[in-house]
Formats: sequence, structure tokens, C-alpha cells
Amino acid sequence: METALAAARIAVFELDLVTDTSNVSANWRDLMDVGPSDGVDFQTEWRKRIHPDDEVLIERALADYVNGQAPCVAVEYRLRSRNGLDWLWMRTDAEATEWDVQGNALNLVGTQRDITDRKRAELAMQGSEEQFRSLMNNAPIGTALVSLEGKWLATNAAMTAFLGYSEEELRSTDFQSITHEDDLESCLLKVQKLLSGEIDAFELDKRYVRPDGEIVWGHLCVVLVRSDDGQPLHYITQVLDITETQKLDFLRNEFMSIIAHELRTPVTAVVGALDMLDVVCPNGPIEKVQQLVKIAKRGGDRLRTALEDLLDFEQVSGGALSLNLTQTNIIEILGERC
Repeated sequence: METALAAARIAVFELDLVTDTSNVSANWRDLMDVGPSDGVDFQTEWRKRIHPDDEVLIERALADYVNGQAPCVAVEYRLRSRNGLDWLWMRTDAEATEWDVQGNALNLVGTQRDITDRKRAELAMQGSEEQFRSLMNNAPIGTALVSLEGKWLATNAAMTAFLGYSEEELRSTDFQSITHEDDLESCLLKVQKLLSGEIDAFELDKRYVRPDGEIVWGHLCVVLVRSDDGQPLHYITQVLDITETQKLDFLRNEFMSIIAHELRTPVTAVVGALDMLDVVCPNGPIEKVQQLVKIAKRGGDRLRTALEDLLDFEQVSGGALSLNLTQTNIIEILGERC
């Protein structure tokens, strides 16, 4: 038993509550860095090294046990190292084995363990989580943690402002409920690929429905967070408000539609009329008229070509027209245009 306790770095002690003296195991000396020949009072040595901020925790844990409010003494606290250069984290668990006739505890028998490594890891993790939450809350882009089922777990101010819901309202719903019905299927398909491991993250433009029915556009970025063993935990999502961009795109498309219908038709009519005039009057009654007709026809052809190039470029930009790349002599083309 002593070997097992030593391997686990668990010290055993007995505290006499009447005389305030302690008996400790050899492991306690090792844990406290007290040599066998060091003439120290164990209880005094332990108390003088307790972190001042943790004294009240120890007193409260003892009082709760003595008053019957806790089944045992269980407390985590800091002790200064023997050389005074560091703070070590300890955990003490103890119970009384002797009581007087009034029911007062006469002693405490328990263990003391060094939990410094675990506690530092916990504090580092807590610091990382606090840093992440601070970054999330102060991010200018809508950011949220979303459960695997689509429930909103946490959102920042930018996200609630974009969606038009309070954080409490979002917690009672899911992303599926506020996604525009025409965009839901494509979004769920991406989510399924994310869960299956086909992709590590995804982005897409989608519409959200605010509480008042207003439609807003967002550029959604989603990353799946997994545990150390690869199990899915939750999603981290960011949404950039692109509503105004979508409105501008709509206006641009409307403008291009106007060009296509309101300008293309009259330009075609003008060029066609000039073609007919050139056919009807090939030698023109007046040489000056013939020259002006040719100038007008040439200008009309250039205007029609420019208009068609503009419309083709718009279709290519919008993905409505695919490019067919071929080799050609650019010098000849420029010569024809000049």
C-alpha cells in the first residue's frame, strides 16, 4: 500500500483537532519537500505555506464538514514550494474517525495529493476558452457556436444584429428555422458532407429570414470542431452580411437587362437600316451622302459589337456563359477593330 501511495504521490496524514498536531506519512514529507531530519512541526509547516487567498476555502470546507453540510472535507488549494519560488496545487480529502459525546470531531484522517499538472492544464484551457469567447464577442463579423442538431449555443453581438434576434431568442430555435426555404437544402447538403468527413469546412451565400419577415443575405463559413478522438462536437460559424452586395448585384443585372432590351433593339434597327440604305443606293446620288452612310454604318457596327461584348462579359461573370478558349492572332483582330 505504501508503495502504491508513493507511486501515485499521495500523502496520508492524521490531524488531532484537540492538540492541533499532525502525524504524516513519508510521502507527505516528499510532497512537501521536507527531509527526514528536518525538525518541523507538520501542521505549522503546512499552514504557513497556504496561499493567503485560499485560506478561507480550507476553513469553509472544514466548517461545512463539521456542521454536517458536506460528507467529507474536499478542497483544492495552493501551497508555496519549499524554496518559495513556485505555487503548487494540492487537493486534500479527509474525514473524522473519532468523535466526542457531544458529536464534535476529534481528528481528521485524510490524503493530500499534488494536482499541479492537472490544475495548470485546466487553467490553461479555461484561459483559452475565455480568450476565444473574448475574440468571438468582439468580432465585427457574426460568429456563433452551433450544436450538431443546428441549435444556437452562443452568438456574438454582430450575429444577433444581423439576424434581428436576441441571443435568448436564438437559443430557443435552430439555424434551419431561420434559413430561407430555397437555400435550406443546399446548406444541409454541405453540413452532411462536413459530418461525413468529405470536407473540412464550407462556404456559401444564403438567405436568412428575420423575425419581421425581412430577407437578408449572408456569406456563411462553417468549421466542424472535433474531439481528440475525432468525434464531432459542434460547429463554429461566421456570417458576413452581404445584403447590400446582393442588392447591388440585382441592380446591375437589372441595368444589364435594360441594356439588352432598350439599347440592343434600336442599335440593331439603326445598323439594319443603314445596311438597307447601302444596298438600295450602292452608288448614292450624292457622293457625300454615300460617305456619311458608310461612316454611320461603321460606327453602328462598332457600337453593336461593343454592346454584344458587354453582354457576353456579363453572362460570363454570372456563370451563364462558358468560355471556349482557342488560339488566334491578336494582331489581326486589333487591326480589324482599328
